[in-house]
Amino acid sequence: AALGFFLRALSGTSSERRDLGLSTLCFLFALFAKESSAAFLAVFPLAGIVVLRSPLKHVARASLPLLAAVLVFVLARQAAIGDVFQENETTILENVLYGTDTPSERWATTFGIAWLYLKMMLWPHPLSWDYSFSQIQPMSWSDTQPWLALCGFLILLVLAGMWLKRAPASGFFLLFFCGLIVPTANVFFYNGTTFADRFLFLPSLGFIAAAVLLAQRSLASNDQQPPQALGMPVIGTLAIVLLLCTGASMSRASDWTDDFAVFSSGVAHAPMSSRTQAGLGTLYMNRAEAERDPAQRRKYVDSAVTHLEESIRLLPGNTNALFKVGLIYSMTGETNKAIDRYRRSISSRPDYVMALNNLGALYASLGLSDSAYVCFKQSYLVDSSNGMTLTNLCIVSNLLGKRDEALKVAEYAERIGQGNEKTRGVRDVILQSTAR
Repeated sequence: AALGFFLRALSGTSSERRDLGLSTLCFLFALFAKESSAAFLAVFPLAGIVVLRSPLKHVARASLPLLAAVLVFVLARQAAIGDVFQENETTILENVLYGTDTPSERWATTFGIAWLYLKMMLWPHPLSWDYSFSQIQPMSWSDTQPWLALCGFLILLVLAGMWLKRAPASGFFLLFFCGLIVPTANVFFYNGTTFADRFLFLPSLGFIAAAVLLAQRSLASNDQQPPQALGMPVIGTLAIVLLLCTGASMSRASDWTDDFAVFSSGVAHAPMSSRTQAGLGTLYMNRAEAERDPAQRRKYVDSAVTHLEESIRLLPGNTNALFKVGLIYSMTGETNKAIDRYRRSISSRPDYVMALNNLGALYASLGLSDSAYVCFKQSYLVDSSNGMTLTNLCIVSNLLGKRDEALKVAEYAERIGQGNEKTRGVRDVILQSTAR
């Protein structure tokens, strides 16, 4: 809508001020709906110059309110969440580029990922809900994919430049595709995801439109006449492509039947992704918890362990998978394995409160109160308002004879609304003992 109002403002067919105002308002709504809409800031002037042939000065002046909308959004985003989102995107699991060591490797990997966007436009099958490490791994310039992407995008840019005069719409749509790939292609900043099919949703419009216009031009007898009657070779080729694409779409649709179909297809189509393996393992774990038949429950447990351990093999530092398989081993009584997985999870992420509490609880169940205390104390230092941490620290401190600390923790828990029967019980016992 913003683009439509912008072009109407430049065309002069109605009130320019009103249309620019509506364009800016729609663009601001788009930004707050999805921040990647900021890429359209390049599309607006491009459309005005290429499609409408508007003077550069006129287009630049009309684009100023849109730039102001982006600035308003950036300030609002900063005021609302600051750098929280960026701080969470710090592991190779979120984005493989965090695992690159040199600028050369970083750019080779970036172009290697860009090749996947071109490949998906040519043949988008099979698809997966995730392509995390190590489905996509760091690359070097000795790999083929970076060079394929470099050549492919250079060809597209050259074609766009050639078509800007003879076929401006085709040139515009190719630039539209290339330009809208940039925000999600890790060119200027790292995204929270290495690669995702959804990132092609809007850019694909440009690629498809350019392809349609190119087909139209190639089938027309000249630029002014419509395409002539299609011959049997063309019809046959189109029929084969249509059947293949229809079959691929139908097979993909079945992947969304239910949660199990989604996660199973993720493992089938991206088996080297630590996240797809962990996702299916988690689903089996949830099924095991809800299952009442012991034999079936055991099967679910075994499947969960298989996929979670595979997730860990692919990425030894997958904190979430380590924690969940530790939880399963704890449930099945394999205490030593559970302790090992919890410790590895904490080693990967020292502030993992749930893992610290679970490991501490295991130590406590084995009578290792000192080790349990260390875990609960570390958890408390990470998050002093966590109710489970406060309860555990209060109880184990009392068991170790640290009554002053146990009393302080119990009173603090009560003060912040995290007190419960256990912390109150410890507090009352200590106070009664002190009174006597």
